Amino acid sequence: RLTDVTGVQTCALPIFVDNANFDALQEEFERQFGDISDIGTAEVKKMLDAFRQQVEDSELPPEMKEKILDDIDDIYDDLDKRTQESFNKIGTAIKDIGSLLENFGAEQGLVDSISAIGDAVSVLGDITYAIAKNDWWSVFSLAVKLINSVTKAIQNLVSLLDSDPFAGVEEIGVRVSNAEKAVEKSVGTNVAISQEGLM
Repeated sequence: RLTDVTGVQTCALPIFVDNANFDALQEEFERQFGDISDIGTAEVKKMLDAFRQQVEDSELPPEMKEKILDDIDDIYDDLDKRTQESFNKIGTAIKDIGSLLENFGAEQGLVDSISAIGDAVSVLGDITYAIAKNDWWSVFSLAVKLINSVTKAIQNLVSLLDSDPFAGVEEIGVRVSNAEKAVEKSVGTNVAISQEGLM
């Protein structure tokens, strides 16, 4: 019996592996991605720190700044819970912040930053759910999406981040590369997960 794993959206070619190799790959993915939710959460918190600074440095009215900063505090708390309900609350809070900024006519940089953070949080939520279900093939695919979304958010906030803002992205990239190599070894196929233009 063959197992179709074309659900890995980032693969260049359809991949079919037998059950023994499938199980071995699942174990390898778990080794590579077991802590990716921790890494992703740390990256989102880093971006929220930078966005907080961006808000504080902006020309927004004091009362609006206070509301947004309070909302960010709530997002920090919900990130640590890592439940579907908490990710839903974060998604709603980020959309509300974005709408507030757009309706006020805030500078585009603020709007773009919170939108990019929202995209990263959405992928992080999907990864967290997939890990909870031991769906490591989905985690493999989503890891590449996380690299893209986090990179986009960092690019909007890079001037407010530390001297090595892409360290977390690079760490995830190493895990993805290791998983690619495991797939290639298992099926004898050159699996091309494109990370071009990420940095």
